[in-house]
Amino acid sequence: MTEEIVSLLLQSVKDIVSTDIPIENLKRPKSGMVIRYGEVSLSLAMTRIKLAASLGASLVWITGGLNLIQTLIKETLPCWFISVHRSDLNKVDSGGMIGMLKGYALAHFTVLSGAFAWGVDSVSSASKKRPVILEAHLGFMARALDCKTSLGCDRATWRAYVSGFVSLMVSCTPKWVREVDVEILRSLSRGLRKWDEEELALALLGIGGVSSMGAAAEFIVESSV
Repeated sequence: MTEEIVSLLLQSVKDIVSTDIPIENLKRPKSGMVIRYGEVSLSLAMTRIKLAASLGASLVWITGGLNLIQTLIKETLPCWFISVHRSDLNKVDSGGMIGMLKGYALAHFTVLSGAFAWGVDSVSSASKKRPVILEAHLGFMARALDCKTSLGCDRATWRAYVSGFVSLMVSCTPKWVREVDVEILRSLSRGLRKWDEEELALALLGIGGVSSMGAAAEFIVESSV
């Protein structure tokens, strides 16, 4: 069921982009007015994409509850990123725009699904497995960033997903980060630095609590060398 919901979400992204962001405006802006129009369209598209992600997360929660969401985060999404998608091979995507927006949609979808299942900062019976599931998911991210896991998805989608997911955790669910093993956070932050996402990487370590203070200090020293 989760695979179908993910597919519907990604199809909705393509539909939203084709409706709200005319492809010619992305390819060949002819004037400042066109550029501004494109920016407004992108903002509108992002709003609709977030709504679609919220609907998708709600459907997963209503359909299968806690267990389905934990399976989604631990197994379904990693398998999706590893798999090769034919729709990505033959598409026309101006500057990776569609791929990027798909990644942001998946990031919002995943974090919202987790929030439905575990809460944002609550400690309850439902959240007992949260650290295990998060460590599995973030560990997968870290291995992929370190090129230890091969990905089949669009690179723009992957990059937007990772940066979007981490940004949402840092800003909305800092308690989740504090429950993750510091070595996983350290590895993930190093991967983000390879993408020149040093500010985000440091923010991730910075909210990791006392256990990650040493890793944060080490990261700062390495970045200054």
